Amino acid sequence: MANGSSSAGNHWLYQWIDEYEAKSVADVADRMKNGGAASRLQELAARGQNTEASDIPLSLTVVAGPGLEPEAPGMCADYECQQRNIDLNFGNVLHYFDYVTMEGPSARLYNSRINNASKKRDFELTEWFLGQDVLLLNHIRNIGLADYVVFSPKACYCRQHLKEKANDIGLAHLVDDEMVEDLARLVSREGNVHLVQDGPRTWYASIRHPLFDGLAGSQIRQKTRPKKTEAAASLIRNWLSAAVIDAATARGLEAPLASFGSTSFFDRMQAANPEKMSIDDVGARIKIPALVGLSTKSLIELRNNEYHHFEKFRGALREAIAETIEKSESDSPDRVAEMVWQSKIRPAVADIERKIAASDTAFRFKLGAAVGVGSIAAAIGLVASLPWLIGVGTLAAATPLPQFFKATEDRQQIKSSDMYFLWKAKRAH
Repeated sequence: MANGSSSAGNHWLYQWIDEYEAKSVADVADRMKNGGAASRLQELAARGQNTEASDIPLSLTVVAGPGLEPEAPGMCADYECQQRNIDLNFGNVLHYFDYVTMEGPSARLYNSRINNASKKRDFELTEWFLGQDVLLLNHIRNIGLADYVVFSPKACYCRQHLKEKANDIGLAHLVDDEMVEDLARLVSREGNVHLVQDGPRTWYASIRHPLFDGLAGSQIRQKTRPKKTEAAASLIRNWLSAAVIDAATARGLEAPLASFGSTSFFDRMQAANPEKMSIDDVGARIKIPALVGLSTKSLIELRNNEYHHFEKFRGALREAIAETIEKSESDSPDRVAEMVWQSKIRPAVADIERKIAASDTAFRFKLGAAVGVGSIAAAIGLVASLPWLIGVGTLAAATPLPQFFKATEDRQQIKSSDMYFLWKAKRAH
């Protein structure tokens, strides 16, 4: 568990969930029949809208950017999509950081939906969003992620705030309509816009382009097939809006920004504000293959169970990053992160693999040469507790115990490695 921020896991909607014991979509539908529950939701949303960001840890905290922030424009609101995002992506951040700051279900949007609802369809949509958000927040709690998330409001994505924030961080060109249209035409000409009809009057649009890696597709509702340039412009505008607001949030908190989209735009932000990159800037961009595919829940459990090994790994990683920054002439956090992986982490993990393989082979050989009659129950129990020795079989009475204790000693040396945590993570798949 992270080192205890008092604001971790506090979201305005959790209060409604707990008060009305809402666990499922059916629970939400049932509770919303009660006028008191609906009024309470409106009250909490209004209060949450006016909450200022506070008590955000100042170190080892990262801001959830495009591809991570659930509430960002263009992100699918369906719980199944949101759950995949949580399960697959957040573990890639928590291998280094203690806390992720994100907005989550927006009090501002709920307040707007409730106050502006006038038709039956409006109330149905509000209830649908509430059902999906209840599922999402309960899932965040259930997998232990709430202890690592500090929920904090971000600026709204309206045109006025977007331009203000873009100007503040020197990225006004990213919200320029002409630039967005140019990008849309470029992507369309290169054949990277895909449109699929997925229902009556609905189309699913997506972009596959190096500039927009990780950009989520989006559904477009209209009678006729949209033009590719129009679809591309809509997707790009949503992504850039999220990028600007998230970058401005990160700048205000003096925290790094984690994104599962293209980083080229954030590199431009770095160039617009040429300060020396921080260790955390690079830490946010470290990509470690051993963690790919490891669920967020599994990563959290591993952090909690192997806390001291995790802290040792992170300390070594921070030292490696600091050393690489000092020696490197690059001003790109992404390039420095890749250098750290190639020159520091990868060789160390490979060294652990070699040592474990050698220890396993030697011990198996010596066991095979010492087979006799009888067994030593205590030794069997100890061997069974060693992950890489599972399946060796029964230790014979004639097994030389010094060989067993030598293997145990080798194991302790391996566990003392700075990168032992990563080896454990690889085995957790």
